[in-house]
Amino acid sequence: MSDHKLKNMDDSKILEEMKIELEKLRQQIAKTELKSSNGSDYNNRIKLGDFSEHILSLNDTPFSFDLQSENKPIANEFIQPQIIDDNEIDFFVSKYKKDYKIKVIGIGGAGNNIVEHIVTKFNDLVSDNVTFYQINTDAKHLNALVRNKSKAKKCFIDSPYTYGNGAGGDIQKAKKAIREYYDQQLDEILSDCDICIVIAGLGKGTGTGGSTYIVEKANSKNIITLAYAIMPLNNEGNQTYERATDGLYELLKNATAINIINSDDLNKSLSNLTVEARNNEVNNQIGTSVNAIIKLAQEKEIKNIDFGDLMYFFDKESDVSYEFLVKEIKIPSSQGSLINFNLLNNDWSETNKLIVMYQLNKQLPGKLFDEYNAKIKNSVSKDAHIVFGSKSVDGDESIVTILGKKPSGLIHSNSNLDVSFNALINRPDSYNSTEYDKFPEWKKIITDNNGSVTENALVVVNKNGSQNETNSSIETKSILSLFDSEE
Repeated sequence: MSDHKLKNMDDSKILEEMKIELEKLRQQIAKTELKSSNGSDYNNRIKLGDFSEHILSLNDTPFSFDLQSENKPIANEFIQPQIIDDNEIDFFVSKYKKDYKIKVIGIGGAGNNIVEHIVTKFNDLVSDNVTFYQINTDAKHLNALVRNKSKAKKCFIDSPYTYGNGAGGDIQKAKKAIREYYDQQLDEILSDCDICIVIAGLGKGTGTGGSTYIVEKANSKNIITLAYAIMPLNNEGNQTYERATDGLYELLKNATAINIINSDDLNKSLSNLTVEARNNEVNNQIGTSVNAIIKLAQEKEIKNIDFGDLMYFFDKESDVSYEFLVKEIKIPSSQGSLINFNLLNNDWSETNKLIVMYQLNKQLPGKLFDEYNAKIKNSVSKDAHIVFGSKSVDGDESIVTILGKKPSGLIHSNSNLDVSFNALINRPDSYNSTEYDKFPEWKKIITDNNGSVTENALVVVNKNGSQNETNSSIETKSILSLFDSEE
């Protein structure tokens, strides 16, 4: 037989082997596609761009597509790219935490009452991911709340320091009670928590001592910790106000950010209302604020805002204390212009981070929407970082919720004043011997005959060396007026 005929037979044999290998490959691909469509286990499924590791472990033998080669790669070990289906997308999404845990804690009488109002008015907030607690050393107060059968969890601190009668205004007694007899339960509350919100009235025992202890513990666990601090009325006396100031300092030092409610200022602005209506307004103000924060953290339908934005918003620099503000405004579709409308007051002028969420109905004019955005921008710091988001809602009105954050002027100041120990609220832990010795008058004010630290007065030192001194009645508004003075 001629060489030409032998060559033709060899070629035919090679071609036949190629057809067999191609058929095997086609069958393998078909099986793989069927397996993928049936939702097989992720680890055994084909992923884009993957190929058999066996191909990479052929003792560094170069690839040869000669079908007669003994070292040829097996055709059915090549894995073909596949289209990612919904099951695979769900796998990647489920790797990351979707539902963040929020714990709202009302401590003491005022905190308990405000939480009761929130869970009653905003009862849709309570869920597997959002839990409300009412913690108290006063058994009588908790028993009264139990009768309401609200969705908040009632927690009694039973200790020999309080005997179920409350702390009687003794902050240290309240702290000992919670530290020695409720610390383990508190650890359990904070064990699975992304955001902790603490609500308390300051100036009394359980509210002041408990809130500062809880905030410090939550902060030590790297939890985003927000505190609502209700300052007492001026007519409650100097001692109560000074205790509240002590508590306020501790909250500013440890919380991620705090919201301060000045009872005197609020009562003046609502002087035409009844006492009960004014008290409800405090509850409404805090409740609306808490509701907004929870919605921002939990809502999945807000465009352009995610939990990462909220994390960035509450990011805290070391040694800086922050206050946060929340405002909710209802916008009727019939509203014409904002020319004479005061959207945000002066409290917002120093805010440098904002989250603005719109709940937009279909009738809101675009021009009015633009005016609101411009008003917000012009009411805050010129260097403010602002994130806008929105979601569609039904109804006749739109709602804008504004969350703002600023460095606290109660400890840090941007004005032309030097403050004793670099802090408006003086404390021994910010002692600076150089500055201390510079002004002998400080020794007279902050030490007693035994050399122990007292806090009966506050000194603010101007750049030119002159001093402003408060008396023993330390009031927030008088402190702030010292900051605003220019001498």
